[in-house]
Amino acid sequence: MTKAISVAFISQKIKEEWEALQKGKFQDRQLYEFIKRAIDDLKSNPTCGIKISFSTHVFHGWLTAR
Repeated sequence: MTKAISVAFISQKIKEEWEALQKGKFQDRQLYEFIKRAIDDLKSNPTCGIKISFSTHVFHGWLTAR
């Protein structure tokens, strides 16, 4: 049995901004798809990706995996 993995945005405002990318210009829609793919990758393997230090201020707390 595997443990369920969920990925959540740290705030509703950031989630809404990410969702708004889907309706934007080509570059915005492309960024939306890249982020969506990263979320899907985290859901399938939470150890993938690059560890970001909590002392980093850029994108601090943008996504959380539990």
